[in-house]
Amino acid sequence: MPVLLLDVPHPSVIPAESRDPDEPTLLHALFAHDLQLDLESLRQVPAVDLTRYVYDAAVSRHLIPRDTAFEQVERVLAAYKAHSRIHGSHETMLDPQHSAHLADLVAGYLRS
Repeated sequence: MPVLLLDVPHPSVIPAESRDPDEPTLLHALFAHDLQLDLESLRQVPAVDLTRYVYDAAVSRHLIPRDTAFEQVERVLAAYKAHSRIHGSHETMLDPQHSAHLADLVAGYLRS
């Protein structure tokens, strides 16, 4: 089973004006360098087509394998978007009493 790790900053180091980005801004932050995406161009793509647009760009630039299912990319991006909107403290998530619960959540997500 493949595992994908997304390195994201802790919310405490993200300036207030950069929190709760819209989807084009979020996808631009994640993929702009590797896919050479322009933020204003992303903003012109209809919202319903935005994930497919980024997926197609990632496949054409060989950032992801051609046989990667679009639905799998949608799930990963949904997890990334959800994480980007978490505010507050994350320090307690790695405390021993939380680690088993966190592992169960990740395993359940990967099985879906």
